[in-house]
Amino acid sequence: MKKLFFTLLLAVTLSATAYSQNIGIIAGGGTSFMFWKSTNAEENKTINDDFLPIYSYNAGFSFENGLIDKKLYLQFGLFAMRKGYDYKEEVTGYEMFMHMHYFHLPLELKYKFFFDADEEFSFNIGAGGYFGGGFGGTKGFTGSDLIPGFDPKVEFGKTSGEDMRDIDYGLQFRGEMGLSNFRLGYCYGLGLANANLQNPDAVKETHRYHQLYIGYYFSNN
Repeated sequence: MKKLFFTLLLAVTLSATAYSQNIGIIAGGGTSFMFWKSTNAEENKTINDDFLPIYSYNAGFSFENGLIDKKLYLQFGLFAMRKGYDYKEEVTGYEMFMHMHYFHLPLELKYKFFFDADEEFSFNIGAGGYFGGGFGGTKGFTGSDLIPGFDPKVEFGKTSGEDMRDIDYGLQFRGEMGLSNFRLGYCYGLGLANANLQNPDAVKETHRYHQLYIGYYFSNN
């Protein structure tokens, strides 16, 4: 899986760099959290209240390809992002955490509204999907430091023997303010892949995140 994903990353990067109209560098931060859903509505509320958001970074490259000149764009991306959660039960005091790193490949449609004749100032909206793969992270829980041989490394995979599903996918929505080659934006990610490997038929756990970011594009076509 990892070899396939890294090969895909390289192919997307090379092709996007060769053919994109606008290439940008993006960096930002925000929060990430886990959303729990089962058939028990009361349990859902209790557990989701105990899931705490963590700081999440987001950095990488963005590639814009014009579909309609100065209006509609197809946007690719190649990013690294932090996801995960802190969990604390208020009644028992039990705590656990899982902090992970993912590669992200978003694919979105972006529409630009220009507010001046020189087409320098714009408001941009975008929406689309993303595909991601986990490549590292740490975990722990109350008492884990007392367990001989406990490995804090997050194990990604597809079976109950691992900690977290190795792939993630979902939807992204964004709004941006553009001034010439600079961008200031907000992005919301709605994970659709079930990250739960222990009992996936009964409980669905999905990643969600909020990101603020700044970007610089080397051209503004």
